[in-house]
Amino acid sequence: MKFPLALLVLGGILLLAPSGGYHAFNGLPLNTGPEFGLFLLILPFLVWTSLRRLWYRFLSRLSTPALPLLGVAVLLALGLKGLLFFSETRQGFPACYHPLDEAPVSSICEKSYTNPWHRFGATRVDHTIDFGPSDWNLSFMNSIRFNYYQRGEPSRDRLPFGVTWHGEFETDPDDTIQLMYLGEALLQLDGRTVQLPRQYADLETLTIPVSAGVHRFVLSYQFDSGARVGDDIRFVPGPELHLLTGVDQGRSRAALGTAPGPGWLVLGALVDLVLIAFALSLAAVYVLLLRVRGALLLVVCLVAPWLSEMLPTWFLAGQSVYFLAAATVLVVT
Repeated sequence: MKFPLALLVLGGILLLAPSGGYHAFNGLPLNTGPEFGLFLLILPFLVWTSLRRLWYRFLSRLSTPALPLLGVAVLLALGLKGLLFFSETRQGFPACYHPLDEAPVSSICEKSYTNPWHRFGATRVDHTIDFGPSDWNLSFMNSIRFNYYQRGEPSRDRLPFGVTWHGEFETDPDDTIQLMYLGEALLQLDGRTVQLPRQYADLETLTIPVSAGVHRFVLSYQFDSGARVGDDIRFVPGPELHLLTGVDQGRSRAALGTAPGPGWLVLGALVDLVLIAFALSLAAVYVLLLRVRGALLLVVCLVAPWLSEMLPTWFLAGQSVYFLAAATVLVVT
């Protein structure tokens, strides 16, 4: 039974191995439901020999080469993940976040859990630049460096920070881009520089006509409203920044980073298919062990992460999918 254990370990390594950030199972950090669900699915097999034995028997009954084929697929997928990781391909805008009143700990850019490998020399990769006052997720500010409580120090609710994005986005013919912001910004777009006036009172809007095609840009933004400990911040607006395209067509939307080439997307999809096949083979063992009701509940647990991400936010909150589906199964069975 050494081979099934080795295959499980390889499958776990495949799940955890970092990759390009534009496919479902892109490795650490496991920040999506499907990834974390598969991680929990693997753990019992690593602990109990009886589960591994049942898994081995199940795969053997499918066909004689099922287990070796799965092993080869996992090894190939590991190689593909390495290729995707070192290709430096991405979908989004590398963002370098930094505080304005404290020096970063180890580099120009603060570090974050969402980019533990510090790829692209950035804090993280933002899929869009579309931030309201409460959307920034500045996790690096959860540090004793920012324990400000004395009068005259920056307010904890309006900590000053800066961020610089770079990347490419694509526009349609006769399109314009629109920048809506509160704070201060400098935009370098296709070799020209646009200085945005300082604005902390009301949301400012700047419209820039552009030609069709791919545009390279660097956008630097900073926010320091001057709010200090002891000030009444109820009337102090928070940071806000939106980079929009499609304004002239009446379908304004957040600018999206140009996608990697089709070949890279196909490689990412192949990795996902291997991990899905691996997950289904493990889930089948649980189905064999459980009764109908238990099997249905297992299906709910596996499907709910995908479903909660596909459904629009106004339809069902992510966690509600679990409770609603589980309750339905219990009632029906």
